Amino acid sequence: MSHTTKINVEYKDKDSLGRAIEALGGKVIGDGSHRLFQGSVEGWAFTLPGWTFPCVLGADGLSYDNYNGAWGDARMLTMLKDEYALSVAESYAASQGWMTQRQDREVVIFHPDGGVIKVTAAGVDASQFMGVSCVDACSGLEGALGSQSERSLKQEYYQRPQEIVIKSE
Repeated sequence: MSHTTKINVEYKDKDSLGRAIEALGGKVIGDGSHRLFQGSVEGWAFTLPGWTFPCVLGADGLSYDNYNGAWGDARMLTMLKDEYALSVAESYAASQGWMTQRQDREVVIFHPDGGVIKVTAAGVDASQFMGVSCVDACSGLEGALGSQSERSLKQEYYQRPQEIVIKSE
């Protein structure tokens, strides 16, 4: 493998977030002022199945009232982040013209240079790339997902492509 990057997933793309919400059975409400138990919050809101109050994505991040699970299961937020990361990966790959395949809780991206990029909510794993080409291939995707928390370089990262010399007579 060329490198593995751990990502702090950040909600940046409302279209991908909307697809993730709907995949979990939630509903997008949209922009505005939204009532939570402790008052109103400005931002982009959505509901999750079984939740009493909406979740609101605002300038300070995600706001919600779940009253320690009585008004909404916090595990849904983890599921949402996982689904969002997969949706972002699929959307980014489509914008680049790259083929993808969903497998369980990951998206596999087939890079045109022959490399394979696996994306989960935890991060990005690039394999079958030679040298630093994995970083070039993954940097835009990693940025779309959020902020990098750690990168581990694999053996192939340090390899250089072999030069082919053709002798003419």
